Amino acid sequence: MVESVLIPDRTRLTLCVSSQVGCAMGCTFCATARLKLKRQLTTAEIVGQVQLARGELETMSPSPEALTNVVFMGMGEPLHNSGQLLPALDILTSQWGLGMSHRRITVSTVGLVPEMRQLLTRTKVNLAVSLGATTEEKRRELMPITRKHSLQELLDTCRELPVPRRKRITFEYTLLEGENDSPEDARRLVSLLHGIRSKVNLIFWNPFDDAGFRPVSREKTHQFQRILLEQGLVATVRESRGPDIDAACGQLASQA
Repeated sequence: MVESVLIPDRTRLTLCVSSQVGCAMGCTFCATARLKLKRQLTTAEIVGQVQLARGELETMSPSPEALTNVVFMGMGEPLHNSGQLLPALDILTSQWGLGMSHRRITVSTVGLVPEMRQLLTRTKVNLAVSLGATTEEKRRELMPITRKHSLQELLDTCRELPVPRRKRITFEYTLLEGENDSPEDARRLVSLLHGIRSKVNLIFWNPFDDAGFRPVSREKTHQFQRILLEQGLVATVRESRGPDIDAACGQLASQA
């Protein structure tokens, strides 16, 4: 089963798109990782999620809504399927295709360094990087990809990427109680992102069975955010959508 999720907000309607069934990256705080990689989605299946959502929205009554944004943050690591992803992005953004603005599309990655370079050389879409931790040791524990591409290599690459002048790299940081949520982590994060045109998106962890983690309280999340803001970083808190139907960030894990 290919899963995608519509996320309504006050001023926009975002579709969270999958690029794979399952995922091979093994992030310990993500339910999708437990499936391992079942298969790659084709270009047609990736684009089809957007077309299906548009079609469903057009039939809504009494007031149809327009899809405004697409984020590749569903099942799978998009850049692990770049052979199908890049043609899909061409179709989504070309006038002969769906004609979406590249400013309205974001691709999220755990940090596949060569593919990140390829993405921003080939396209003008937004890049989001899942950071997860502020030390090499903790990131290796939470995100096994760090054994292949170290945290330092990832950040050095981000400094070198051809990011358009008016854009920033978004660093997604899922807060886990007692793992990566201390004031020291916040201060290290400020130091790590020095010299990168960036913004930080703090994410509430969404529980799943036998995960072994605990979510961070709203109060502590905003304390973490305040440290970042006081040091001059752009930092927002992402509100969870869809946890009641296991459709929130990190919960997509259908085995159908």
